[in-house]
Amino acid sequence: MPPPDRPPRKPVQVTDVSRPTPRVVRVVVQGDLEDWPEPGAAAHTKIFLPDAPDGPVLRTYTVRDWNRERGEVTIDMAMNDGRGPATQWASRATPGMTLELGGRNRSGFAPSEAGGSYLFAGDETAVPAITTCVATLPPGSAATVILEVADAQEQQPLESEADLDIRWLYDDGKADFSASVLDAVAELKPTHVWVACEAQTMRVIRRALLDSGFPVSQMTTRGYWKRGDSNHPDHDRGEDVE
Repeated sequence: MPPPDRPPRKPVQVTDVSRPTPRVVRVVVQGDLEDWPEPGAAAHTKIFLPDAPDGPVLRTYTVRDWNRERGEVTIDMAMNDGRGPATQWASRATPGMTLELGGRNRSGFAPSEAGGSYLFAGDETAVPAITTCVATLPPGSAATVILEVADAQEQQPLESEADLDIRWLYDDGKADFSASVLDAVAELKPTHVWVACEAQTMRVIRRALLDSGFPVSQMTTRGYWKRGDSNHPDHDRGEDVE
């Protein structure tokens, strides 16, 4: 039983599975979600996989798309090289399989009412979240997006009414993600910075931003995963480096 303050999980069934890129499995699930909380940009929710290879697992994923009328939730699952239980589940996902969604979700971004310019940066695990963030930006705003993925085949379209400058980095050992992000901050002087990536890399970026005097109230930093840790907590924001 969930704690008294936690809504019960929502049982759903896989209705569609596709591959938008070679390293991403897009899973569409459907269920009775009429009272499921409205997910905002970069909203993350828990998913419970009852039939993962080594037993049930609980993981956190971004809500890539949401249709309340149809009771459908779309989740993009990055296929990591470690072949963890969620990756193995995604690699054999087929329509008809069942899972459960957490009874609540938390949004991770809302455009500033004061306006300004934005810098979004993330690795392949952050592509769904950043895609939903830029989709909320109003006309006339500007955003630079830095995304590190395996190669050109992993690029996905980002749609926004804002003026987007999208910079793709390839994880081939030649590009330095943290240096690219910090160089862009120095070059562009954005008023808002949103970063999600590997936890230790995130902490390096966050520490450098704080040391440079960037306002903590205008940055969001999330450690979506941690190298060598197959069960990293999704709430790692790196606040201890302030």
